[in-house]
Amino acid sequence: MILDEFRSAMDRRTENFALNCIPKIKQETAVFFIIHRLNIVPKIADRVSVLEHKSGTHQELLETSNFYSLYWKEILPVD
Repeated sequence: MILDEFRSAMDRRTENFALNCIPKIKQETAVFFIIHRLNIVPKIADRVSVLEHKSGTHQELLETSNFYSLYWKEILPVD
């Protein structure tokens, strides 16, 4: 299943419902997410691919991909 910017036209309630369905869907089929809002990546993705010829888990890319780690830090507030 390919979900391309699947949250872009959803209200908050529908988005939460969809996000809660993802673990069940992932048990039954492979899911490929195309997203720009990275805040949900750690919650939904087992592996992350960045179009700079690198891939890995969210944590691995934070440690090895300058593009991914800088983008992540820039779009999200510091915890």
